[in-house]
This record gives sequence, structure tokens and C-alpha cells, in this order.
Amino acid sequence: MREEGERGVIHRLRGCFSNRKIPAEVRAKVLMLYRSRYIGFGPTLASEKLGELDGLKLSDEILREWLMETGSVAEEA
Repeated sequence: MREEGERGVIHRLRGCFSNRKIPAEVRAKVLMLYRSRYIGFGPTLASEKLGELDGLKLSDEILREWLMETGSVAEEA
């Protein structure tokens, strides 16, 4: 704080992209596959099938988040 003032409190990586961010192309492919093959599946089963049959490994929570953002699945209570 003495050397940098208020700027010393802010994390220096703030505003940078995460190293773990999944590319937009992969997200688009996953959502397309979900809509064409796995439309009746819940996020957990769909993420398992995407990994087994399509070689796209991602967590069920990421898939659930993407589906809620696009309105493809109702938000759970």
C-alpha cells in the first residue's frame, strides 16, 4: 500500500482471460451436439455421453451453465 497506493490492492491478473477457458468453438460444438443428439438428457448424462461418444470431456456443471445461458434447459429448483 505504501509503495503502490490503492493500485497495490487490485490483483494484477484482474481482467485477464483464464488459462482454463474453454474455446468458443468447443462450446458451440457441444451445444450443437446436445441439441441434435442429447436433447432429452440431463446435463450429467449428456456430459457423460459427450465424453464417451464424442470425445468432448467437460463437467456437467459447465454444461448445465451453458444450457441455462442459452435457454436449452430449465433452471433446477
